[in-house]
This record gives sequence, structure tokens and C-alpha cells, in this order.
Amino acid sequence: MAARLGMAGFELKPLSQNIAESMKTRLNIANRVNPGFTVKEEDGGVCFGWTGKTLTVASAWR
Repeated sequence: MAARLGMAGFELKPLSQNIAESMKTRLNIANRVNPGFTVKEEDGGVCFGWTGKTLTVASAWR
């Protein structure tokens, strides 16, 4: 997907580290019962996962 957006003239705009940290904090607050959910920064986006597998990625393009 990223390659197609790049070929179409879009440029990846890395998300702020504050966004990833905010999502991690919110997930930790709501996720005290099950620690399987993960949030990590990767290639300028924020990956949301379950037990080590990425489910979806949030990224910004311009």
C-alpha cells in the first residue's frame, strides 16, 4: 500500500512520537485485564496488534 501511495505522488508524513505514546497509555489503562494488545511505531506509522501480530496501521500522507 505504501509503495502505491508513493508512486501516486503522496509523501509519508511520520506521526508524532506523542501520538504513539498517547495510544500506548490509553491502551494500558483500558487493557489491564488482557495484555495481548500492542502499539508500536514502525516506518513512520503506528501499528496496532494482538499477540505480536499487526492488525492495522495508522499513518499520515500528503
